[in-house]
Amino acid sequence: MAFPQCSRLLALLDAEADPALVGEPFDAWCEDNTLPWVRDHIRVDGDQIRRWQGGDVDLTRPLPSDLILAAARVDRRIDRAAPGYLGMVDLPSCLDPVEPLARAVYESGWRPTPDPGPTRDELVGLIEAAVDRGGRIAADGW
Repeated sequence: MAFPQCSRLLALLDAEADPALVGEPFDAWCEDNTLPWVRDHIRVDGDQIRRWQGGDVDLTRPLPSDLILAAARVDRRIDRAAPGYLGMVDLPSCLDPVEPLARAVYESGWRPTPDPGPTRDELVGLIEAAVDRGGRIAADGW
């Protein structure tokens, strides 16, 4: 995200003799081209936290981008939107046309396989055990 921002800022500075006049056009560009990514990641992060806490895929709201992309494992047509999104060449809204396809995947009952590693409950147990020992990490690492 930083490279396109820097490129746009430099282009604006090259085109404008007074640097003080670059702020507003740069802000407008960032609102159109950067803010959608920030909003996308906030939405993904919030939904991932909810799911890590045991929540299921929420089909009452628009699907976050991570779930749309994950559903491509089942419906390969979703992949057609992935390159622009993953390359950050297209805005997150490029996934909107394939969101109904992903929604149908989740409505069928399919869910992505969790990544390998400890579960939330296992992590909580490790933290609780560390706190029980006074917050110090034991010689064995826990």
